[in-house]
Amino acid sequence: MLPAFLLTAALAATAALHAAPVFQPIQGFPAGPSDPVGAPVFDTAGNLYGVTKGGGCNLCGAVFRMPPGGPVSRLADIPAGSDIALAGLTRGADGNFYGILGDASATSTTSGQFFRVTAAGDFTLFASFSGTGRPYPVSRLLESADSNGIEARFHGLARDPGSSDGIFYRVTSQGTLTPLAVIPHDDGLVIGDLVTGPDGDYYGVLAASATVPASLYRITPTGVRTTICTFAPRLTPTTPVLGRDGNFYLTLAGETGAVVRVTPSGTVATLYAFPVNSSLGWFPGPLACGPDGGLYGACPSDDWYLQGILYRVGFSGIFTRLHAFGTLGKGAYPAGALTLGRDGFLYGTTSNVDSLGGEGTVFKLSPIAGFASLGTLGATTPCMPAGGVAQDSAGNLVVLAASGGAEGRGGIVRISPAGELTPVADFGRAFGSQPESGPVTGPDGHVYLTTSNGAANGIGAFIRVLSSGRASIVKPFRYSKEGYFPGELHLATDGSFYTIGIVEIPDWATPAVLRITTSGRVTPVAAFDPESIPNPVYSLVQTPDGLLRGVISGDPFSQEPGSLFHVTPATGSPLVSDLSLVVPGGINLYPYSGLAAAADGTLYGPACKDSLTPDSIYRIRPGQAPEVLADSFPLGTSPDYKLVLAPDGFLYGVSRSGGTHDSGALFRVTPGGDLSLLHSFSGPDGIHPSGSLHLGADGHLYGATELGGTTSDGHPAAGGQLFRLHLGAFAVIGQPTDLTWNGATLHGTVDPSGTDTTVTFQYATEPTFRRPLTVSAGTIPAGQGSTPVTATLTGLQARRTYYVRLITTNAENPVPQASATIALTTPRR
Repeated sequence: MLPAFLLTAALAATAALHAAPVFQPIQGFPAGPSDPVGAPVFDTAGNLYGVTKGGGCNLCGAVFRMPPGGPVSRLADIPAGSDIALAGLTRGADGNFYGILGDASATSTTSGQFFRVTAAGDFTLFASFSGTGRPYPVSRLLESADSNGIEARFHGLARDPGSSDGIFYRVTSQGTLTPLAVIPHDDGLVIGDLVTGPDGDYYGVLAASATVPASLYRITPTGVRTTICTFAPRLTPTTPVLGRDGNFYLTLAGETGAVVRVTPSGTVATLYAFPVNSSLGWFPGPLACGPDGGLYGACPSDDWYLQGILYRVGFSGIFTRLHAFGTLGKGAYPAGALTLGRDGFLYGTTSNVDSLGGEGTVFKLSPIAGFASLGTLGATTPCMPAGGVAQDSAGNLVVLAASGGAEGRGGIVRISPAGELTPVADFGRAFGSQPESGPVTGPDGHVYLTTSNGAANGIGAFIRVLSSGRASIVKPFRYSKEGYFPGELHLATDGSFYTIGIVEIPDWATPAVLRITTSGRVTPVAAFDPESIPNPVYSLVQTPDGLLRGVISGDPFSQEPGSLFHVTPATGSPLVSDLSLVVPGGINLYPYSGLAAAADGTLYGPACKDSLTPDSIYRIRPGQAPEVLADSFPLGTSPDYKLVLAPDGFLYGVSRSGGTHDSGALFRVTPGGDLSLLHSFSGPDGIHPSGSLHLGADGHLYGATELGGTTSDGHPAAGGQLFRLHLGAFAVIGQPTDLTWNGATLHGTVDPSGTDTTVTFQYATEPTFRRPLTVSAGTIPAGQGSTPVTATLTGLQARRTYYVRLITTNAENPVPQASATIALTTPRR
């Protein structure tokens, strides 16, 4: 954070409205694929491929690939503005992968698209249905018998969003799309995929209509359809699979769900009846034939194992539960059918990493070797920042991310001053997950944070991230009287962190003020009265008098206003209630985030004003009653997180939504209460800023968005954006002129950004500027734009290399700001 003497000096000056800080994107977080669709497929080399309907750098889904040894990687992104994938991929005779995109909306103008992805990741939309309300494909493409390496040919099913009629069509890789037959909705609703029968015809299922039950049908490649059999009322069939014996096998979903066999002549026989009205019977999933000829299925829930199971049904009707999902990090909620690999294993995907979330996993199953989780979907590098930003003593920015990483639960990411993004640690079993505290810079220049789930005792840990980039657990939390579940960390003047957490006392667990040292010692300072049912905001701030101050949320339902309290940072101190948050007019305030403290002891915070809607910023001057400072937020914005008091004397904050594009905004509030929007997020620069802004040691404000963004090399990221609000002057160093053996004329331009700015040239014989010398370039008055500056440099030595940069300081940012560095070499004497 900014040194206290600089912040105090800056705030002592009169805060005049100056030019708005400049928004600068730094780095985007690439998002990985999430929420897989359909069964995976293989190429001839044994690489596994699949498609998702979420994630990717456009948040429209992605095609992923996993080699035999892993890991999962994103191969191609579904383009922005496209519909979602509705079925799995098909590998064509040409070696490419084909899929469908669709939208069930009757007014859609983009549904009914077909795409191709090469093994190199080249993505092409090669065909589509036409017209408003046009049909959208619903089944996986089935390669035709006449497909070849020059032109891949497929058949598939589509649905008209207006009439709900089904359409049997043919499409080629050259883009020729030919509807072949209509399946009236009165005959049933087209669902599932087609399969090829032993006769070369295609077989599929229809869900029941208002007048006819569900059925299995045969359709020729030219579109002649014949009903094979019908099923009992109120049962919905899944995609059939052709068994080794030439019969079809499928599951029926419903109150009396079952696994059934259908002969080519239409005779239906039940192999296994699921328990009546069970989750397994309602959601049995499609079947796959295993290497032993048995039937294998995946169900997302079966009453006992609520995260899903894998099962086998033999031809004799014996049901065997093979695997129950529920192990942390090993997958949850299997998605789609299984696929038999050339190695004899069955492969599949899950939509979650475990019950805590995540983008999904890839797994394999063998009746002999059992179950194995192969890898997670999502971004390899953690993405989707959550909880703010911190800057270590080396200038690296540390961000906590909620998604991606090795276990799919996010992790810790470091971004160097040059913008290089490096994963530091993955959240999960070792470090825990669900961070409760955003990263905070400690007195030693390292960054500290807490998690609230996982780690050694299952309830998170206190973590240190060294400036070298190595993360370690300082202390795993445990249920105890010393304290756990800490909230936002605040670094006090004694070098310890203070927060509000939970402590165990006889017969109670109650909120308490905790002290946490950098060595991991946790000590309760003061506990709240458990009988009062306290609801403090889990955040503290230290005021110039050394006291720690916080707020109680209050209760808008009982019209009990929030309140201010304080405690001294010493063990055994009492909690002292200062005042109720009631402003003139008898209006109650209900704070929901922590306080910001000015050098004179004035406190600022966001609150709900007589409602549950964040809509106000309040101020409490020392010894005075609270007052509303600002409450007219434009364009649907609101003060959603803790405010930051910058060196220019203004308050800066974040609105998660609202703004010009309803994607969030940054705002500024003057000491007089004037509120202005500084930046509205639009997508490429981020979507939904997450967490408070961070005042860096360089005097700039840093933050991150949860979604959207662009990488530093210009590619869409979608997994969040790290950004900076640049405060202070802008300086650009120019090339020197009049270079002699002992001198030169230095040049540059400086934009003072509306504040009187002092300018110097700094030079040294090493690029680290350990022992710099300076030459003044004067002061640029407020109101000037980009202004040329020059200075004469003398006293140099011949044949020496010097490093030169511009340095600026002003009241908006008292931290000296440096331009880029240039090198000049003097000639011989």
